Amino acid sequence: MSRLTVTVEQDHLERLVKKPLTGLAELIWNSLDADATDVAVEVEVNDWDVIDQVKVIDNGTGITPERAERDFGHLGGSWKRMATTTEAGREPHGSAGQGRWAAYGLGEVIRWSSIADRITGERSRIVIVGRRGSLREFEVSDPESVEAGTLTGTVVTVEQLNEQTQRALDRDGVAESLTTVFALYLEQYPVRITWRSRRSTCRNTPWNPGPWVRVHRVHPVGRLPGCPDGVGPRRDGAGTGS
Repeated sequence: MSRLTVTVEQDHLERLVKKPLTGLAELIWNSLDADATDVAVEVEVNDWDVIDQVKVIDNGTGITPERAERDFGHLGGSWKRMATTTEAGREPHGSAGQGRWAAYGLGEVIRWSSIADRITGERSRIVIVGRRGSLREFEVSDPESVEAGTLTGTVVTVEQLNEQTQRALDRDGVAESLTTVFALYLEQYPVRITWRSRRSTCRNTPWNPGPWVRVHRVHPVGRLPGCPDGVGPRRDGAGTGS
């Protein structure tokens, strides 16, 4: 395991922390900039029916150890500053490398579990952990090989949510707010973003986000240009959660 330290003062990074829904949108943008075609936002609730975790799950290209060192070890060191398009030809959302700090508006601990292809051709998983109280530091695990056939992608888990986040995510209108933010992008690219659903894909285009998901409600976000005209989302997987 290694530790990355950003060479900038804590109080400067504090100014990058945003409101909960803005922080959530930044995590989704990061998924889209990784060329994800499916992005699922999920929540987990505790025994008192209070939201205590939020997850953003994508099937993008993931984060390699090399990219983690570059992107998480520097403010403004994002690859997007040097690229006009992503690998899939999309226009990247941001280039300042500040979005990951915006997500601390959701909660105290953020964990990125990511599977990506390294320049050696090996597919591996790394886990990156950051904490609200130490905005300058990120812990990065050693890369771990994954089984053949494991898909690339990233699961971002935000834990120890603050009360503002719990209220914001538990009220109606979250799907509509996200639709407003991503409407133009959804029109331009074949992408699906879902809110509090287990599996929501075009029929005959299965995608399994993995075992991290607990289901509570299904809210597709926006129009789904990835589906042919007249073909709605398929919601497979048994039942919804409690």
